[in-house]
Amino acid sequence: MSTEHYDVIVIGGGIQGCATALHLARRGRKVLILEAESCGRHASGASAGGIRCLNRLVQEIPLSLAAQPLWPELSANLGFDCGFRSTGQIRIAENDKDLKVLAKRAELTRSLGYDH
Repeated sequence: MSTEHYDVIVIGGGIQGCATALHLARRGRKVLILEAESCGRHASGASAGGIRCLNRLVQEIPLSLAAQPLWPELSANLGFDCGFRSTGQIRIAENDKDLKVLAKRAELTRSLGYDH
């Protein structure tokens, strides 16, 4: 049994858990990450790796906007190339009905500060 002391224990070693642990450690906290398997392996690492802004839930748009300037600096902050590449995305309307839906969505997201 370990007698080591931690200021914070983070449950889950996905992208959110690792980011939380990193920022806490940078603030001088002693952090332990508890992960059932391998950090960054499942949804954080096995997905297509998309850091998307397009088609986010409306509630996620402020967080997505706040995160956008952080991603290009990630490799420099971590000290190794993490593979981040900024690319684009597109949504296609296949008919007039879909076009109206997408136009309404674009209007909503622009009102929240996000312009495609």
